Amino acid sequence: MSRVLGLLREIILFGVIGPGPVMDAFVAAFRLPNMFRRFFAEGAFNAAFVPMFSKKYQAGDDPNLFASDALNGLALVLLALTAVAMIFMPALVWATAGGFGGTERFDLAVGFGRIMFPYIFFISLAALFSGVLNAGGHFAAAAAAPVVLNILVIAALITAKFTGGQPVLYLVWSVPVAGIAQLALVWHAALRAGLRLRLGRPRWTKDMRRLVVIAVPAALAGGVMQINLVVGQQVASSFDKAVGWLYGADRLYQLPLGVVGIAIGIVLLPDLSRKLKANDTSGARAAFSRAAEISLALTLPAAVALCVIPLPLVSVLFERGATTAADSAAMAQAVAIYGLGLPAFMLQKLLQPLFFAREDTRTPFRYAVVSMIVNAALAIGLIPMFGWLAPAIATSAAGWAMVGLLALGARRFGREAQFDARLRTRLWRILAASAAMGVVLFLCQALAGSSFRVVGWRYLALSGLILAGIVSYVGVAQVLGAFKISEYRAALRRSSERFNRSVREKSHSAGPWLSNSADLCKCLDACCLLQGNAFFIGLTFGIGIAVYKFDDCHWRHVTIAETGLHNPDISALTIFITGSQHVKQFTDILVFLKPSRSLTARMQIAALAQGHKLLYHPAQFFCLGKGCFNLLVFDE
Repeated sequence: MSRVLGLLREIILFGVIGPGPVMDAFVAAFRLPNMFRRFFAEGAFNAAFVPMFSKKYQAGDDPNLFASDALNGLALVLLALTAVAMIFMPALVWATAGGFGGTERFDLAVGFGRIMFPYIFFISLAALFSGVLNAGGHFAAAAAAPVVLNILVIAALITAKFTGGQPVLYLVWSVPVAGIAQLALVWHAALRAGLRLRLGRPRWTKDMRRLVVIAVPAALAGGVMQINLVVGQQVASSFDKAVGWLYGADRLYQLPLGVVGIAIGIVLLPDLSRKLKANDTSGARAAFSRAAEISLALTLPAAVALCVIPLPLVSVLFERGATTAADSAAMAQAVAIYGLGLPAFMLQKLLQPLFFAREDTRTPFRYAVVSMIVNAALAIGLIPMFGWLAPAIATSAAGWAMVGLLALGARRFGREAQFDARLRTRLWRILAASAAMGVVLFLCQALAGSSFRVVGWRYLALSGLILAGIVSYVGVAQVLGAFKISEYRAALRRSSERFNRSVREKSHSAGPWLSNSADLCKCLDACCLLQGNAFFIGLTFGIGIAVYKFDDCHWRHVTIAETGLHNPDISALTIFITGSQHVKQFTDILVFLKPSRSLTARMQIAALAQGHKLLYHPAQFFCLGKGCFNLLVFDE
């Protein structure tokens, strides 16, 4: 949702404001808080804070006090940073977009920057609260927070358009307002979840000292990427409209990178990391090869499309209102260049975990420094030949340089860092299918002619072009054996079967199908199934939580107050399982969750599996056999 709304935001932005001095100034000013955001929000600080908070939360070691100390310390640093930035904003603009000097863009960027820079304060604190919520198994508010910025920016631009106001003023003021809204959202969610962080005087404790020690190296690594952005913007700022053109092209190629990257990071790379840490060489090699196979199968055709049909993509998405055909033609050139680097950016995400799983962060950092030097040298050195396109060329070239260094460095890891025979065989077939798709796209584009510029028809033309590309790629890939959709279906089916089998191995039917916790409780009571310290929880949503404790071969009701479960939802279950001294000694937990339960609830239950041997059965409910799980959770 965030990616889609983000793209919609850019479409409206280019339509209402369009490339030019105002757009250049906005992009340069908006990059300032976002540049520091990589350090204080989703970047270095959170990378250090979240693991430390999670450990304290799991251990019950006063996590709220630690989070409050982190909140107060971070707030103080951010207030100081914001004050300094507001005072020295002209110097910041000159340092990041020196080409604006002597033009109206400089004054605009300084004014916009002073309005938008406080966003760093709100979004960084919001990121801290999001980390706290995620660690506690509360995902909804944290997941919704990033969408708030896109919604408010879109609303501001549309309001300005229809009320006759100045769009850029509505735009720049919507950014800090969005930051306040994001912080309010996650702070309120934390209070509701019982995670009460208190504002106060910052304290320099042992934990805070350790937090800083962990965060500083991560900040240095993040600084490398920010220098690359600054170098590119410095070069582009010397050319009229170039900052806006490169911004639009960057947003377009980031869409497939973000979608595929998230999929790979969530689904495949955790498996790779687990196998590497377990010294499972063959399993790690297979996981690495499958991750590479799927990511390349998705990324290579996307890269070909960006290179072959950049103009239809840009013109249909961005060319309206203030954005002209000349702007589309310029952005299309940059999109094609970024497309050449797209596979490199994806391969970096695959190769870096090979080092991180061995706790080697220094080597990738050194490679990133080399890549930064390559980027700066090319961005500046290619100006005489390629002008404003030099930063795009430098970005793609530096990406491939980084991949080359990572690949060479990974050779010392042996076979587990090498592609297996299946991937080596299929790689050229994926390349061939992508090339065939490129030919089809080129021909279809030529046949479509000027229909991409005809109002009404151009959306259908682009949809047809994309559909032709997908059909041709998948069809040729099937013929060549690059991949088989049936394999992915089979993999999903095998995963489901393994899950169901694991449940059946730990439990077997001992009675009729049950419809409520009372019936299950009676059956368990009669059969005397569980021995020792065990709980059975029946969640009656909207009414309360019924808790039963096994005692003398009987399930006896325990009052809600005795368990600390006051909020009748899965969030309460999360807190109970992760925080209860009784539950911590459980070795196995089984959760019966209704099929109708929301995605948020399922995500919360899935999060519990990270710290416990937990399974949840998303089906109807059945009675368990003897000697199964220590904790049973039955969703009514």
